[in-house]
Amino acid sequence: MANQSTINFRANLRADLVKMRDFSRESLIKRLINKIRNFDYDTALGRVAKVAAIVAGWTAFETAGYFEWIGEQWKAIWEDTAEIGETVRGCCQLVDRRFYHLDTCFLPLPNGGVVYYPPAFDERSRGLIEALAPPELRIDVGDASGGSVRLERFHAGARQDQPSHARLAVSAPDAELLDAILSRMRLAVGGVARATLRVGVAAEDAALAPAPSDGVAPEDFCCSTIYPTDVRVQGRWLRVARQRMDAAIVVEQSGDGASARCVLPRDLRQGDAVVCGESGVRTHTPSIQRSGDDFAFMSSGASSERRVERQVEELALEMRRARAQGGRIVVVAGPVVVHTGGAPHLAQLVRDGYVQALLGGNAVAVHDMETALYGTSLGVDLQKGAGVRGGHRHHLRTINRVRAAGSIAAAVESGLIGSGIMYECVRANVPFALAGSIRDDGPLPDTEMDLLKAQADYARLLAGADLVLMLATMLHAIGVGNMTPAGVRLACVDINPAVVTKLADRGSVESTGIVTDVGLFLKLLAMRLD
Repeated sequence: MANQSTINFRANLRADLVKMRDFSRESLIKRLINKIRNFDYDTALGRVAKVAAIVAGWTAFETAGYFEWIGEQWKAIWEDTAEIGETVRGCCQLVDRRFYHLDTCFLPLPNGGVVYYPPAFDERSRGLIEALAPPELRIDVGDASGGSVRLERFHAGARQDQPSHARLAVSAPDAELLDAILSRMRLAVGGVARATLRVGVAAEDAALAPAPSDGVAPEDFCCSTIYPTDVRVQGRWLRVARQRMDAAIVVEQSGDGASARCVLPRDLRQGDAVVCGESGVRTHTPSIQRSGDDFAFMSSGASSERRVERQVEELALEMRRARAQGGRIVVVAGPVVVHTGGAPHLAQLVRDGYVQALLGGNAVAVHDMETALYGTSLGVDLQKGAGVRGGHRHHLRTINRVRAAGSIAAAVESGLIGSGIMYECVRANVPFALAGSIRDDGPLPDTEMDLLKAQADYARLLAGADLVLMLATMLHAIGVGNMTPAGVRLACVDINPAVVTKLADRGSVESTGIVTDVGLFLKLLAMRLD
């Protein structure tokens, strides 16, 4: 039992920490150091203060309070702990040989609470934990409780405005005890801004409810994500097919058993068995790795600081690999590809077998064929970079001539169109889908003006894609990103950093952004692949 001096120290320390919450980091460090130095080291737990794990700072857990916990292995020398500069290096001593790192038996919560296994620590460290974490925020998962907790994954945000994520596995011999542990965890986490606790309980089937009418989902339907998902039906886990974000999950029964697939809410039919709630649903989110041995191109974010040449080399390597393995590369292109002189280079990629499908709008096809007919794009001579007399009518004349031919394929076969992206797609039998919009001129006979049909065409051509290359088209790139499941590599090229950042925000760790002029990018890429 701690003596009165130790009890007073704990009470005073806790009170001072509350008072110090508004102090600057430097001021807080100095005050804590002085308090520890002035404590009587001869008391029963005096050395707890000497190695108190109360390093001021917010680096470990944003909004988490004011402690950084440090653990020493059971084989470490206790006396080695010391002050480093103006920072107190604090330790919780591990004495159980099964626990070699602090995170194997201890987890700080965002509001100053902790989840820990008391037998892993010596008496001094247990006293320290009890002094700094009030009883209502301490979650003891000792042997007596019968429960256990394991930290499976932790990813700290790189900046103050980025969230941190932790994944815990909590188990207990019965549902009552598990619920008690989870209730305490909710209490500890729930009061912190931006902190959430997601709980998954095993061995429970997914709840199913019938769609009340065509195109309408049940009120509590489970909304899908881009990540691989399983649902539990009649005691069996089923992998959800046609994975995409913002869809419902429908379970179907057949002679071969049950199956599950993603269905857009508008495509639901009355009576469809729709998964509701989160029980019986598990999502496989990938770990974020930043190892130097990893393929850096597909693990990097959008940046205008990286050398474009290096990024192009990395992408070229990935495209060669995909072609050699019979993979599918889908290109999503905007009219800027043509305006910046990139059309001949994209046409070369199609001709050389690096494109298995092309997605875009009415404009990219119009201006590509305008260039084939008149050498202009939006009336600008691409060789001279200057407008030509009457050039503002060229794209309309192009649309008219292709409509007269009946289709893009017919215009190519008749010899009307003799070069360009669309020409190579027809010659190489590469499928394409053109989605119309309210601003389109014409449109071309191949442009799908029914939005729902256009989305279905996009989804069909995206099925089985290994790499999606998005070229200077925010509207179509974001739409494609929402249709694409995790695991498909995405590369977005745009001169505007906001566009590539928006694509990265969808959550896929396989996406990257290249901030540069798309015409220059395609020229370099074609050279690397030639």
